[in-house]
Amino acid sequence: MDKIIRIGMDTSKHVFQLHGVNAEEKSVLREKMRRKEMIDFFTTCPPTLVAIEAYGGSHHWARLLASFGHEVKVIAPQLAKPLVDRVLPAVSGTDHVVLELAGRLNLQHCTKA
Repeated sequence: MDKIIRIGMDTSKHVFQLHGVNAEEKSVLREKMRRKEMIDFFTTCPPTLVAIEAYGGSHHWARLLASFGHEVKVIAPQLAKPLVDRVLPAVSGTDHVVLELAGRLNLQHCTKA
């Protein structure tokens, strides 16, 4: 498996959608995981950049993933919403959009709490 350099994560109460890319920006991870599976995955995954859209529980997940050695960016929903609606309407899931935003240069993101 190619080394994952960036993962976009779409969160919900019980199921997490993960989308990861390698250095060539090719999709190498597209998984739907339950909470326990997701935690197990990130504990064994080498440190990488993880992007999450900001919402009520995202800072909890950011702190947990950072404790595993990952760099976490929490993306403001105002940045993701226009991309979901206009630029990538054929893509289902916020995970891909958050992944795209995390890869852009000079992107401002929420601070980790």
